[in-house]
Amino acid sequence: YQVWWQNNLNAGKGKIGLDIGFTTSVHHDIDTGTIGQNNMIAYNVPYSLKYQLSNAEKNFKLTTGINGTYELMNNTAAPPEPYVPDYEIPNYAKFEMGGYAVLEKNIKALTLSGGLRYEVTSFVGRSMSLDSNGRITRDGTAGSSVQFTGFNNTYTGWSGSIGASYQLPQNQYVKFNISKSFRPPAINELTSNGLNIGSNAFQLGNINLKAEQGYQFDLAYGYNGRDIGVELDGFYNR
Repeated sequence: YQVWWQNNLNAGKGKIGLDIGFTTSVHHDIDTGTIGQNNMIAYNVPYSLKYQLSNAEKNFKLTTGINGTYELMNNTAAPPEPYVPDYEIPNYAKFEMGGYAVLEKNIKALTLSGGLRYEVTSFVGRSMSLDSNGRITRDGTAGSSVQFTGFNNTYTGWSGSIGASYQLPQNQYVKFNISKSFRPPAINELTSNGLNIGSNAFQLGNINLKAEQGYQFDLAYGYNGRDIGVELDGFYNR
């Protein structure tokens, strides 16, 4: 289920966009019969505030803003016996916010473009203990086992790119781009602990995972003729 409120406002020579939503996602994993053994419900509040400016006389475009989401996930009631509940991720809250700017500039046959984004992602996961029947019980209960350890992780990092394309004579062109990526771990990569009844694979997360960083360089040469187009590309990614 989802609802959105989307706005576009003129601001001088530019435009302001404001979007905010609310979504609900209900998930059931069914192993046998019709009863879900893994039952989860997630709530999301995605948001975006951006400013766009385009100047045809000076041949440039600018987009800047902030966006992100707030997410809350809870495991719902356990199925009745004889079904055994399955808990693959803990109850958690996630908050994500990022600020960014993207600029494009045309100078005759040369087009320059670049962008930069800095983001913060925070996870707060709750602990969970299970009794001998696989049902949630208080932490520290005699005979219980720890399914999930509580944690509070924050990841910060930046991503961006800068590139250019140049139009050569006789319908030829060259393009290049240098970029960096940033990706925090997903909740299942941090916390999974058990058999996934959808894939029949045991998944084990690690709450000590670090964010991923990526770097890429790519270069292209091409020809756009009236009847044929050819492009040769190469890239290096780490």
